[in-house]
Amino acid sequence: MNLTFKLKALVLALVLTAGLSVPALAAEEAQQVDIVVLYTNDVHCGVDTNLGYAALAGYKAQMESAYGADRVTLVDLGDAVQGDVIGSLSDKFDPNYFNHRRHVASLMRRIQDDKLAAAFHKDPASLCTACHHNSPASATPPPCASCHAARIDPANPGKPSLKAAYHLQCMGCHDGMKVARPLKTSCASCHKPRTGEGQ
Repeated sequence: MNLTFKLKALVLALVLTAGLSVPALAAEEAQQVDIVVLYTNDVHCGVDTNLGYAALAGYKAQMESAYGADRVTLVDLGDAVQGDVIGSLSDKFDPNYFNHRRHVASLMRRIQDDKLAAAFHKDPASLCTACHHNSPASATPPPCASCHAARIDPANPGKPSLKAAYHLQCMGCHDGMKVARPLKTSCASCHKPRTGEGQ
C-alpha cells in the first residue's frame, strides 16, 4: 500500500514537471499581454465619495476599450460580512450599523422550528438572498450599492434608490417576520439624530 502511494506520487511529480516545461517552452514564442485588474476594498458607506461606483464602471469601460474586455476584470474585496455602515445618504441622522452576522443568526433561530423554512434555508448563505435578491446565494454577496444608485435612474424608474432599497428591505423584513421594532414613523428607532437635528 505504501509503495503504491509512493509510486503514484512519483508519477504525479513527473507529470507535473513535464507539464510545467511545456508552457515555459511556449513562453519563448508567446507575446507579452497586458491585463488590468481593478478592485475595491472596504467601501462601506463610501459609495459616492472619491471615485464612486458609477465612475468606477466608467473607468472599467475605458480600460476595456483600451485593452479589450477579455483583459480587464473588476474585483470587489468586500468586507461586508461583519457589518455594513448604512447611511452615506443621510444628513440628519447618523448611519445605522447593520450587523449581518447578528441578523443571519436571528433568522436561523426563527426558522429552526419551521420544517419548510429549514428545508429551504439549510445554508445560512441562502438567507442572504432575501435582501440580496438579484444575487446568487453567497455568504459575501455584493453590496446594495452595486445595484442601487444614490438617486433613481430615469432610465430605470422602477428600481428604488439606495436609501429606499435599504428602508424597503429592512421594514419589509421586520413586518414579514412580525418584529415589533423599529417604529416606522421614527427615524430615531434605528438612527441616532445628528447633533442639533430633531426627530
